[in-house]
Amino acid sequence: MIIKKLFYNYNFNIDSLLMDKHKEMNLSTNEAIILLSLVSLSRKNNIFSLSSVVKKVDKSEKSVSKYINSLINKGFVSTYLEKNKKNKTNEIFSLDGTFDKIEKILSKNKDNIDKKIDKKRNIVLKIEENIKRMLRPNELEELRMILGSEKENHDLILEIIDEHKEKISIRKIHKLLLLRKRITNPSINEEDEKAIDELYRAIK
Repeated sequence: MIIKKLFYNYNFNIDSLLMDKHKEMNLSTNEAIILLSLVSLSRKNNIFSLSSVVKKVDKSEKSVSKYINSLINKGFVSTYLEKNKKNKTNEIFSLDGTFDKIEKILSKNKDNIDKKIDKKRNIVLKIEENIKRMLRPNELEELRMILGSEKENHDLILEIIDEHKEKISIRKIHKLLLLRKRITNPSINEEDEKAIDELYRAIK
């Protein structure tokens, strides 16, 4: 478990990551706050102390207990009994479930990024296949800007390429995307509408 190793061996900070992703991890804000207090306590030791958590979060013992039970039920925290060298039994808490969920979230985000990269690569290859040459550096830069501003339109761009085949160009893709905005956004201002009209005429 790489996140666990980074956390305990190299003091890797997971606090901001937990707060940023807590909703994606199906945690309420209060659950995230309690979890962060356990994360902080675990940097010293993993002996469970309800009173220590209560002091850190300034909430009632009843509330803290409720949120900890919720974290256990959701698999973020687990507890077990362990005897120390003096044969005293302590309740120990483990954050292995939390580390595992963080790794899954990071892996999911990486997969999403990889999919976006694959779509961009596919767009470039499709254009080059149709125009029967490699895109020039200035064309690649122009396409990069279009792809950056049209994050949700990668599939539409592929459709445009398929429709226009060997007549496709980066400029034509840009013009057709602007035309689509005009159709889907009736509130577009008059000046932009005129500019788009001119672009549309130029496409024909």
